[in-house]
Amino acid sequence: MDEKVKTAIVKAAQASGTFLRDSSGSKKTAYELEKRARDIMLRELRAALPQMSVWGEGRENGCSVTICPLDAHMNYFRGIGPYGAMAAYIERGEPVFGAVYLPETDELLTAEREKGARLNGRKTESAGKADLSRAVVCCECNVYDEQMAPLSMGAIEALARNAVVWRNLGSPAAEFLWLATGRIDGLVAPMLESAHAAGYLAMQEAGAKVTDKEGNPFSLRSASIIAANSKLHQDLFDLVRDSL
Repeated sequence: MDEKVKTAIVKAAQASGTFLRDSSGSKKTAYELEKRARDIMLRELRAALPQMSVWGEGRENGCSVTICPLDAHMNYFRGIGPYGAMAAYIERGEPVFGAVYLPETDELLTAEREKGARLNGRKTESAGKADLSRAVVCCECNVYDEQMAPLSMGAIEALARNAVVWRNLGSPAAEFLWLATGRIDGLVAPMLESAHAAGYLAMQEAGAKVTDKEGNPFSLRSASIIAANSKLHQDLFDLVRDSL
């Protein structure tokens, strides 16, 4: 893959995260800050990819990207948890390179299809617990969406009823990075978001198994995500798939 493109993806994620970190406490509205972060990302990307399109905006071609300029609005604007920025390069409808950046800890997670994942330049793996009774599983809680809320609550209930320790960081970007580095052992998301493509790819390239609720490998058209280190995935899958 063209190094210029990979550099642009990384710069876009870092530039957005750095802008947001430096703008913390700004009197600008959430809309203004996120729009500015998005513009910063697009400027970096279009410098390397002038003909690119943004996946999900109805103009996909052979040169597409997904971007998430601010992951975790509430965490950021209330100062109550991690937040991040993500960007990915898409070929034939699948992510082939991505970057996840957490500005508060200055952690950069990158991944390239079939070439692994790296945290701040060093190879990383998703090795973790093999036993659900000892695992920590993050569950994205989409309770702000009346259609997604029952799915989130169903997955949480399945985990809780089986005494599985679960957490919600409020930031998928942080959860992706934590799974890819073995800090958590599993992740359940009742809804796939194309803007998070970099995170899905990173988990997979770090050695995690990432599927939808049917057990199929994830794609940008999947309806849900169940991810875990390879030793744990089947047990987690069996536990939560019916709730999704």
